[in-house]
Amino acid sequence: MKKEEDEKEIESVDELISKLENLKDSYNERVNLGGLDEDVPESLNQVKKDDVVIDEEKERKKIEDSLNLDAEKERQNIENDYINSAKNIENKKKIYESSAEKTKNETKNAYDRAKINAENDALKRGLARSSTAVLSISSLNDSEAREYSNIAKELNDSLTKIEDELASLETKREQSLRNLDITLSKNIQKKLDEKLDELKKEQEKVLEYNNNIEKLEQNYKADREKQLSSQRKTQYEFEQKYGEGIREDIQKEQMDVTLKYLNKLPKSEAIKTLIQSPELARLLGDYFYDIYYIQSRRNI
Repeated sequence: MKKEEDEKEIESVDELISKLENLKDSYNERVNLGGLDEDVPESLNQVKKDDVVIDEEKERKKIEDSLNLDAEKERQNIENDYINSAKNIENKKKIYESSAEKTKNETKNAYDRAKINAENDALKRGLARSSTAVLSISSLNDSEAREYSNIAKELNDSLTKIEDELASLETKREQSLRNLDITLSKNIQKKLDEKLDELKKEQEKVLEYNNNIEKLEQNYKADREKQLSSQRKTQYEFEQKYGEGIREDIQKEQMDVTLKYLNKLPKSEAIKTLIQSPELARLLGDYFYDIYYIQSRRNI
């Protein structure tokens, strides 16, 4: 395809300018050893991981919120057990009091009947006002009083045990709640220590990963610059040695192409083309004046 373009007849100034541009560009192609690797990416463009930020208070809050849910359930169980047990004990207290009151009433009724019987018996025997009858009633009163005292003592002993049970139950409740708080505090700290240790390890891994990326990036850039520097040096040495000769060949070819085109034109038109085309002057450089001189010396 390029050979066909080279052999194609130039028919206009624009085609001539395009041809001269191509010849000028061909200089870079011929002196370039294969092209510098300038298009090699400047960076490996590896993405670093985000740093792991350790917020101890935030982590503690999350752990507390999580563990407090179960602790609150356990706390409620302790309270419910206490309430149910206290109710049972209070019910026992009411039973003891009711039983004591019933026994007291039964005792009173029994002694009232006994006194009536004793009085009736004394009347039958004509001893209603005798000392024997009085002593009998007095003895019954004393026995009744002792019965009442025993009932009161038994009730008091039972109620004392009830109070001791309630006090023991309250102590157990408070101890259970304290143990729950202590265990909760220990578990929170344990979970927090584990989480912080996990985050620190993750933080170290991310830091190591990012440091490795940074080292790879620095090594890559150093190797890239070393490679480009070596290529530039080789390119420079080649251009110094062969570039001028290639440039002269290109310029001679540009001159030949231009003369070939202009020679097909009448002298006046050829000179006019040169004068009115600054692009030709730019592309031909010093050879422009040589070409102009040649055209001005033409006969026709």
